[in-house]
Amino acid sequence: MLTKLFCCAFLMAPAHDTILPPPPPPPIDENQLFTHWEKMPEMALCDYLKNPSERKECMTEHIIKIIYGNLKWPPLARESCVEGMAVISFAVTETGVLEDFKIVRDPGAGTGEEALRVVKLLAEETGPWHPGTAGPDRKPVRVQYNMPVKFKLR
Repeated sequence: MLTKLFCCAFLMAPAHDTILPPPPPPPIDENQLFTHWEKMPEMALCDYLKNPSERKECMTEHIIKIIYGNLKWPPLARESCVEGMAVISFAVTETGVLEDFKIVRDPGAGTGEEALRVVKLLAEETGPWHPGTAGPDRKPVRVQYNMPVKFKLR
């Protein structure tokens, strides 16, 4: 009975009804911090490479070279055999400037502060980045970035 009623109601719907498109997305807030984006922020140092995978590899090499080439094991961490992964959060602004550095994971014994120091050094040595983009017009947006720094005794 219910099936027949449903079928009858569907058949009685006027033919001129149209399906409305979904509403447009809300406008992008200029001060919003994005954690998801369409295009990830990139270092301008790797612009000479046209292939996206080569640019990503170039960025990774620069990051590893700068961070681990300048990382100094804190004496207390070495004496206490502290290992772990520090994570530094920062924002890449709409103009590509890196700012708002924060320790979000700290294994302790000075490792978080040392990780913060080398990530700030990374920002100084790599200059402005290309900002991340979001939305249908690929507008530059402020993007949160998390940088892990591993401390491992050998």
